[in-house]
Amino acid sequence: MLLHTYLKVPDVRRCQITGLHGCTFIDKTRDGAIYQEGREIVTIGEWTDRVYQHTPQEHVITNVVSGRKMRLQKYNFPDTVIWNPWIDQAREMSDFGDDEFPNMLCVESGHVSSPIILLPGTAFEASQILQIIIEGNVNRKTKRNR
Repeated sequence: MLLHTYLKVPDVRRCQITGLHGCTFIDKTRDGAIYQEGREIVTIGEWTDRVYQHTPQEHVITNVVSGRKMRLQKYNFPDTVIWNPWIDQAREMSDFGDDEFPNMLCVESGHVSSPIILLPGTAFEASQILQIIIEGNVNRKTKRNR
């Protein structure tokens, strides 16, 4: 199960994704080779199709929606897929414009590494929240002295 979250971005090369450092990932662009993410901040500069496993419940993505930051919070989705087809793969896709890859990024919450099996009468529940972060507008709890 995978939520296909396509984000329209000003320039994918300027996007940064946090929350993946130390996570194991399957690199589908390299025949399913398995690596561990060593970067604190993940950036995109080529064809990317990675299944990050056992990821935290929150990621922050910069340079989306007019250059702002977006918080992605997920519940009961252990994996995060990062995808961008880049030039060559975009050309091979009939439903994707050749020049659209610089302005999109997929950061997808999912249950990919261990698929969900639903038997009759059972249920699966998961969720995702996307939130634009407005800089300088931080909610703070205050404690009143009596």
